[in-house]
Amino acid sequence: MLCGSRIKAVLRHGKRLAIVAASGRALEVQLGMTGALLIGTKRTKHQHVTWSVSGGMSLAFVDPRRFGGVRPWKSERELRDSWAGLGPDALLATVTSLTRAIGAARRPIKALLLDQSCIAGIGNIYADEILHASGIDPRRSALLLTDRERKLIASRTVPIMRLAVRHGGSTIRDYQHTDGSKGGAQLLHRVYGRAGLACLGCSRSLMLTKVAGRTTVLCSHCQK
Repeated sequence: MLCGSRIKAVLRHGKRLAIVAASGRALEVQLGMTGALLIGTKRTKHQHVTWSVSGGMSLAFVDPRRFGGVRPWKSERELRDSWAGLGPDALLATVTSLTRAIGAARRPIKALLLDQSCIAGIGNIYADEILHASGIDPRRSALLLTDRERKLIASRTVPIMRLAVRHGGSTIRDYQHTDGSKGGAQLLHRVYGRAGLACLGCSRSLMLTKVAGRTTVLCSHCQK
């Protein structure tokens, strides 16, 4: 758990986060759906791990629904080896690498976008947003997409993810920053959480369905 260590770096790939010590050891932190790392001195509910840090402050791992967790690694190399099965990072990848990652699987394209071994970092919210911006129905088989459509999805992915980061992420229920503040990217959503409301592209009502067991919102007119 890095007790007594000096922190050298903080790494991230997709949804995986790791704290690396000067000794070479590493601690992986998976936030899951409701986890957060909070900096401060005030204790909160569901605080499962607390580290005391220099300056009298503390770093807390909070996870109300326990979908996340922490895992120690003996070395940064072991950590990176464990990440080898992840796809390209959705914030940093090129259109070429993302297009290649999308490939031609038989699964619905949304299921493929949510697969971290395909593309690392996309969750339910941004899968809906990316596919709406691409004009692609999330239920379509990735196998039936044209090369142009795969490139279109890839070209929309990084800008949408980076825009969400610039606005602090989407706080729907639990997400919060290290200081406890909320994100503002949810105010930019064009489809997620807007089922039954007017599509911002064509004014028709957005429909609610499920794809790969996940709640999905789409416009049946704009997305083909």
